[in-house]
Amino acid sequence: MTNNKLIYIEDDQILGNLITQALAENGFEVDFRTTLNGLQDSLASLLPDLLILDIKVNNQNCLDILPAIRSQYPQLPVIIASSHTDGTEIIRSYDTGANHYIKKPYDITELIFQIRKLLQQPEKQTIAMWTIDTYQVDTTKHLLICPDKKIEKLSPKEFLVLQKLYSNKKQVVTRKQLLEEIWRNDLSEESLNNIISQLRKKFTQDKCISIQTYPCIGYQLDF
Repeated sequence: MTNNKLIYIEDDQILGNLITQALAENGFEVDFRTTLNGLQDSLASLLPDLLILDIKVNNQNCLDILPAIRSQYPQLPVIIASSHTDGTEIIRSYDTGANHYIKKPYDITELIFQIRKLLQQPEKQTIAMWTIDTYQVDTTKHLLICPDKKIEKLSPKEFLVLQKLYSNKKQVVTRKQLLEEIWRNDLSEESLNNIISQLRKKFTQDKCISIQTYPCIGYQLDF
């Protein structure tokens, strides 16, 4: 019996319900959904152990967003379960970040075998900690560990913005890049302003850490 969390996306509601029930009966905790909308927020908040995607979900293609997911969650196992038999789409699935491609219709035992095989990979257990001067960030649980040992939970957007700034420290990250990659142009710039303000407040215990604003351009994390 496992407690592994899965996000499973399939726009066929009947098939999705059947697969979800079978996965639950095999001990998996499944978040089943029929759309790609809000997926990146859910990845940040739920921190699943594995992601199962169909290629075409309604009028969207998961392969268009998979590179961004792979960039943000390099150790997250991804299975593509699709009826596409076109070799170029299968190759593209692997090129954009899938760990395994399974063709529909498939036997549930095959899917469960592949899930368990991917979850047994030792690199999945690696926990990354960022050090930002006197602060630390637990990237698995999205926790900010302050110099006074106080622990604060980062919201999904706070974590994603900090992740982008941290991975490009001492370099300017543009507002356009943040809005396109994190908000996917779904929310206003005022939301980005609020997130930057909240992050600055969280780092006030260390005067060596700053998030600089370059008006009309972007932000830069220095420490």
